[in-house]
Amino acid sequence: MIRPTIAHLTLGLGLVSLLAVNSTAYGQAKTQTQRGTDPVIIIEEPQPEPEPKAPSLEGPAYLDRVVDRTRYIVGPGDRLGIGIAGQTPSTIDVTVNPEGNVFIPAIGPVSVAKLSLAEAKTAIVQFLREYYPNSEVSVSLLEVRRFRVAVSGAVTRAGLQTVTANTRASEAIELAGLAPNASQRGVHLIREDDTIRVDLAAFSRLGDQSSNPYIREGDILVVPVHDRRWGNVRISGAVKEPKEFEFVDGETVGDVIELAYGFAPNADTNDVELWRFEEGDTVATRVPWESGTSYTDWIATPLAADDHVIVRGVEDYRRSSSVQIKGEVLRPGIYVFPGRNVSLLSLVDSARGFTPEADLGNIRVARGQLPEWETEYRQRLEQLPQELLTEAESDWLLADAISVPGRISTDFIKLFVQRDRDYDVFLSDDDVVTVPPHSPFVSVIGRVVRPGLVPHSSGQGFDYYLDRAGGFAWRADRGGSFVVKGGTGATVKRGSVRDITPGDLIVVPTKRGIDFWQGFKDALVVTANLATIYLVIDQAVN
Repeated sequence: MIRPTIAHLTLGLGLVSLLAVNSTAYGQAKTQTQRGTDPVIIIEEPQPEPEPKAPSLEGPAYLDRVVDRTRYIVGPGDRLGIGIAGQTPSTIDVTVNPEGNVFIPAIGPVSVAKLSLAEAKTAIVQFLREYYPNSEVSVSLLEVRRFRVAVSGAVTRAGLQTVTANTRASEAIELAGLAPNASQRGVHLIREDDTIRVDLAAFSRLGDQSSNPYIREGDILVVPVHDRRWGNVRISGAVKEPKEFEFVDGETVGDVIELAYGFAPNADTNDVELWRFEEGDTVATRVPWESGTSYTDWIATPLAADDHVIVRGVEDYRRSSSVQIKGEVLRPGIYVFPGRNVSLLSLVDSARGFTPEADLGNIRVARGQLPEWETEYRQRLEQLPQELLTEAESDWLLADAISVPGRISTDFIKLFVQRDRDYDVFLSDDDVVTVPPHSPFVSVIGRVVRPGLVPHSSGQGFDYYLDRAGGFAWRADRGGSFVVKGGTGATVKRGSVRDITPGDLIVVPTKRGIDFWQGFKDALVVTANLATIYLVIDQAVN
């Protein structure tokens, strides 16, 4: 007898492991490195994508609506219930056989092939009337049949799909899975000698049931390929959902407007354009409407592949402007006005005027939406290093930092006290008007010893407030000092200031001059370079 050794056991375990690995070799392999060992191969089985479930072959079928007796076609597999009323009522449960007949026990067959449910009921009742002349006979559909239908073309699972008699074409296509390049508006339903077009977009967007018929035995669904780069129609402008749709031969301008869920409320139905690529052209041209063409005329115009329909909108349709006023007014809040033009004076009147504490000289009107160029310019300057900014750019950033963005300048005293409409301004959407209370202070900032608020003193000038702030500090630009007027936001140079009013801002900027240390370092570099050049020339000459 051969006794197992350690070598035999090791060999056996290795064979078992090898068989285990080979049995799942179709999976996805990953490598994992363990400390002190060679890489280990880990086998993982791929997870297949779940497929749509076909209708169950057992249990009741789910209906999308009540069966229409005049449209439902009876076929093999349908279960019918026959009720016979009388002294001894009875019920007969029959199933349509593959030949299209129902067999009534002890009586015989009745042909119902290719009949509607209503016609099949009439045929069975008339057949049984001979045998039950004095009884009331009724027929009902107990269960719809199940069968297979072929789906081919641009689908991911071409072949036979199990469906029921109340399955629509879209459901059978869904079971087969639409490919990315599949047509959705030109699906062919081949039924005997007839071909029916299935339009999945018309059914899903408009609920057009005729574009998505029920499936019958023997039907074949063919899903063509559609190149989405061309062969479409596009609609844009004042429609509820501007979109591009696959072109369908015979479709009209009105049809594509319906697919876009109809006109938007601001649509101008008298201003609809149709742009088309004529034969051999690479640039679309506008199709002219004939003189006197009405809405009913152009809406029935047939479309061509790659057409573009544009529905223009009514300008400023139901437009309103929303502006806010806050601070010292009797009724602060948000006010809505029709149209674009809302004057400042009318806004204050709507707010019932000012409170006694209102400082009319320092009213601020800030623009809610700044011009795009101004926002982009500020962002660009803020990203640049300080040493790369020009003097004008630095001044612009300083002025922008100490002012209210979008501030509007006017003489509010003349406007509100004297009611001079020449100083009235028109507001834009989202503008904010702030009416501050009286402020007894003047702000002093920049290169001063004690920057901050200085109590206002009537009749005093620039030097008075500068002294109260401790005077100029080191590197103060005395000649470049200026005042920002609280009411208008205007910048006034120090020498041009006539009167300092409450709410004004005094700014003392930093003096721009030569950086002596940087200049000294630059001079050393230049001197060293000159010495090097001299040394090279001297060596070359000697």
